[in-house]
Amino acid sequence: MISMWKACLAMTMATVTTLSLGCKGAPATGAGGGPGDASAGSGPGDASAGEGGMGRQGCGGIDGTGGGAGAATTLTAAAHPASPVVVDATSVYLLTADGVVKVPISGGDATPIAAGQYGPRGLAVDAASAYWTTYDGAVRKVPVTGGVITTLATGLHFQGEIAVDATSVYWVNDSGQAMKVGIDGGAPVMLASAQGYPENIVVDATNVYWSSVTMDSTTGNLMRAPIAGGGAVVIATGTFAPEGLVADAENLYWTDLKLGKLMKTPKSGGASIDLATAQSGPHGIAVDATTVYWANAAPGGTLMKVAIDGGTPTEVVPSKTRPQAMAVDATNIYWVTYCGTVAKVTK
Repeated sequence: MISMWKACLAMTMATVTTLSLGCKGAPATGAGGGPGDASAGSGPGDASAGEGGMGRQGCGGIDGTGGGAGAATTLTAAAHPASPVVVDATSVYLLTADGVVKVPISGGDATPIAAGQYGPRGLAVDAASAYWTTYDGAVRKVPVTGGVITTLATGLHFQGEIAVDATSVYWVNDSGQAMKVGIDGGAPVMLASAQGYPENIVVDATNVYWSSVTMDSTTGNLMRAPIAGGGAVVIATGTFAPEGLVADAENLYWTDLKLGKLMKTPKSGGASIDLATAQSGPHGIAVDATTVYWANAAPGGTLMKVAIDGGTPTEVVPSKTRPQAMAVDATNIYWVTYCGTVAKVTK
């Protein structure tokens, strides 16, 4: 996992719409990576752990002349969400320092749907509810319209990223475990243990997938386990700092921070394929039917894309945007920056 950068840079780009701005003090324990759900978005994890107050220095808006034909437009401002990004047909969902908010995809005020949470980390959304984990060992949900918060599991150890399907919520934790619990609660079930430092989790109709770094931090693997139980198997090796992880019907896609690569491998296992190399701090990632999108953190940060079958990587948004976690829908890419700016741009 990578930490939130203390410096925030102004965003200057063309044809970009800002959904929510803010650069208030960073939470003591931060938001985890991406959701691993239908929005196919993922992010870096522990986005602000231990950073303390960030302040507003260097966090200008993006209103002004963009980098191309047109000007960026700031629509509203809210508390910073250094967070995963999840999108549905109407809203973008994000974590704040102590809860969950949503912002209309067309722009507008951020609406809190859950507050008073201690270090919310992972985030996933289905048609009815938003689900998240907390630093103090809980898995919770709330209706997407807001309302009563339901605790699905407690007494756990430093929960991380999270995914959801029609029946269960899945997550990984800092104890090296992959777990699940029913969407209405019940006894948590361990799907795998002794996974080193697992991060990034996605689920399909048959299996749950996650990335893991060995306890000595010398190598990383992609893992798979049946959602019904049955033990974990390695499906890809040779990655050292896996960050974002997303999936489509056939493949897993991930970024490797140390190797500077965007990679993919079949869900069934097999040789990993480099889709992009020589990238500067790649982390956040999203995928649609034709394209993989990711964020480069350095030097000023860029939003990139490449075809799922490979090709020449293309810059979507120019530098100085500090993109972090992201998600996509049929039309747009949505992302959050290190300053907590939530923006979108047409694909």
